[in-house]
Amino acid sequence: MTSTPKPSTVERLADWALSIHASDIPRSAIGQAKLLLLDTVGCGLAASEQPAARNVLEAMANTGGAPQCTVIGGAAKTSFPNAVLVNGMLIRVLDFNDYVIEPDGSIGGHPSDNIPVALAAGEFNNRSGRDVLAAMVIGYELYGRCKGFLERRSPWDGSSISGIIAPVMAGWLMRLDRSTLSHAVALSVARKRRRSS
Repeated sequence: MTSTPKPSTVERLADWALSIHASDIPRSAIGQAKLLLLDTVGCGLAASEQPAARNVLEAMANTGGAPQCTVIGGAAKTSFPNAVLVNGMLIRVLDFNDYVIEPDGSIGGHPSDNIPVALAAGEFNNRSGRDVLAAMVIGYELYGRCKGFLERRSPWDGSSISGIIAPVMAGWLMRLDRSTLSHAVALSVARKRRRSS
């Protein structure tokens, strides 16, 4: 008799994400996601006239790309990856987007950095607003759980965690199967070992 291999960590993560349905998310969490989305878009709009933002927006206009996803603050559309990049820059350039405060009082990162992934993946895959909000809740929940595992001196931080969250959110909205989502997460967390000096 052959035994079934135990699922890997990324497979268990994929199983967890794929088991969630938008209708499972409590109304209070969806309400909070709406506020976070408004705050995040507001940060992007406020930043749109900043020199750094103008330069990135100009570069995006010059590089083109299929008009797949909306850029915050205008009618312009760009490719899915460009929208994640540009909208991510817009919401972060002023550094006013939300952040997590750890129990010890230290700042623990910006989970809203992943909202542009949900916006672009949702638009590209023609998902409902409720699905985009649910993907945000999934991303925030996963961010909080991952931050809870990190030690103070860990080489991993909030940005590292976003490498896990982004494919989970996008994969959930894209309705990827378990194997594909597991591979996407595994690729995003692959890191070279640090050499000791």
